[in-house]
Order: sequence, then structure tokens, then C-alpha cells
Amino acid sequence: MVNLIEELLLQLLGEIPMGVTWMDANGRLFYTDPLAEKLLGPAPGATATFLDCHPPHLHGRIQACWQEITEQSPSIWQHTIYHGHRWVQNCFIPLSQNGHFKGLVIISREITGEHRRPYFVQPSKLFL
Repeated sequence: MVNLIEELLLQLLGEIPMGVTWMDANGRLFYTDPLAEKLLGPAPGATATFLDCHPPHLHGRIQACWQEITEQSPSIWQHTIYHGHRWVQNCFIPLSQNGHFKGLVIISREITGEHRRPYFVQPSKLFL
């Protein structure tokens, strides 16, 4: 039954017209669709983490966002980042079981045409 659910979820994720990334509780990339790879750039190796997709000078900011997301898992988070000459908006959907953080699904979309601002990460929290 679990394999069937995973297969259906992967099929659904493959049909979404935005980039989708699925990460475990340690930040390792479990699944990245082709559009997410285009937006974030391919991560090196099967054990890559979300930090491997971002420039080193952003690691501190990204790590701070990750800590906030994992500590407050009932919330959906959104942030906008300038990455590789394009603006990308990310929506983080935490996955939890019995109150324990299990990972994230991230939906990304390019919004380059909508933004012309300096290089930054702008986090915001959306409450359910």
C-alpha cells in the first residue's frame, strides 16, 4: 500500500506545471522534477542536500530559513530568492507524522518578470 501511495504521489508531482522538490527531515533531496532542477540547478549526487543547490554565500540565510521551517512544522512557508539570474518563489509544505517533522515538499515557480530588486532572500510565513 505504501508503494502505491508513493507511486501516485510521484505521478501527481510529475504533472504539476511548477518545479517540485521533496526533501527528507535532514534536508536531503528525495525527488526533484526537471523544472525544479532548471530553477535551482542540478544538485551533485544522490545524497545532495538543499544547500548544494544554492551558492555558498547564501548558505547561512538558507540554513536559518530551514531551521525556522523545521522548528515550526505546522506552518506553510514561502520565500523569494534571486538565484542564477532569475527570481524564484518557493512554497514550503512541511510533512509531519504524530507531531514529528518528516520532510518538506517545495513548489517553485520562476517570477523573474515580476521582480527587479537587489539580491536577497525574503522569507514569510503563511498560516493554515
